[in-house]
Amino acid sequence: MVSLFTVGLRIGVPIFDRRWCVPLRLEVFSMTATVGLITAIGVWGLRLPVGAAILLGGILDPTDSVLASGVWTERCQDPDRLGFNLDGEGALNDAMAFPLVTLGLAMLPQGGP
Repeated sequence: MVSLFTVGLRIGVPIFDRRWCVPLRLEVFSMTATVGLITAIGVWGLRLPVGAAILLGGILDPTDSVLASGVWTERCQDPDRLGFNLDGEGALNDAMAFPLVTLGLAMLPQGGP
């Protein structure tokens, strides 16, 4: 989490800049597909409750902090496209996983696993 947070701080691109379109698309589509697949495998393959399967997907999806910290950009400089896209996607990853983890925890059965 610390690695992704520091990558996000180093980006230095305003939030309404057009360059955020690609990282947002990468994050939304890849995270939706990955969490959906992990949830499906958890429910049908592992026989987990839906809340536990969503929680598993939310925990396992944001695992690219090493990649994000390996390709970093200098603050206040024009970042290269690939580096910015990877850094931006990595920085957004935990922010988008948090609601899924919270949803999974809220959907766990009372007194369940």
